[in-house]
Amino acid sequence: PSVAQIEDQVLLADAECRRLGLTTVHDAGVPGPLVEVYRRLIDAGRLQTRLYVMLHMPLDRLRPFFEKGPVVGYADHRLDVRAIKIGADGALGSRGAALLEPYADEPGTSGLMTTPEADIEAMTLAAAKAGFQTCIHAIGDRANRVTMDVFERVARAVPGARALRQRNEHAQILDAAEIPRFAALGVVASVQPTHCTSDMPWVPARLGAARTAEGAYLWQSLAQSGVVLASGSDFPVEEPNPMLGLYAAITRQAPDGQPPAGWAPAERLSRAE
Repeated sequence: PSVAQIEDQVLLADAECRRLGLTTVHDAGVPGPLVEVYRRLIDAGRLQTRLYVMLHMPLDRLRPFFEKGPVVGYADHRLDVRAIKIGADGALGSRGAALLEPYADEPGTSGLMTTPEADIEAMTLAAAKAGFQTCIHAIGDRANRVTMDVFERVARAVPGARALRQRNEHAQILDAAEIPRFAALGVVASVQPTHCTSDMPWVPARLGAARTAEGAYLWQSLAQSGVVLASGSDFPVEEPNPMLGLYAAITRQAPDGQPPAGWAPAERLSRAE
């Protein structure tokens, strides 16, 4: 797309966010040139939504941003560029999420790491040294273990890394051993409640009944462990309306009210939570 087309798309998204009452969004995966588009539209007074940007690029292209350091509070707090995004594994629906044990409905695969562990650690380490938060997409229990292992090693290697509030994006399928590590390491569990209610018809087939019950979408278990639990929509994968996320988190039901008692209701969150 041309620069003009990109600007038009950004402004359409800006209008939709404001229509829904969103004042700030976290943009989870931004190439370097888009940062300049955002800055230009903000300077011109055309972009109203405040943006928290996660850069998503190979390490060699991230280094110039690391050398300049984080952007915090630009233009009266309209733009922050102080985070990076890394994808550790694929998605559960496509059997691309990296699992510790094979898929129940396709025993020949246990998913895949889309970024090698050594590369995840190198980017997280470089980001921490430069004062950037790292946000790692982790769906499967194997990817979540790798993610937490990386955060633990980087916290030991870089004084102050914990204060950056590292983020596990999705924390979707967890082995029980991983749950207490979030609070112990100060890692934010950034979850998307509508993923659960979108995925619930087929998750038991992918994981089997026992693994689903023990490890899938464990919001209440995480909350009880003392973790900082953050909820988002993951739009445009899901709808951006935050009310849908609140509904899913509280009811564990699809928008049509099914199942009547909620799916795995013990993991629901209260309105206050």
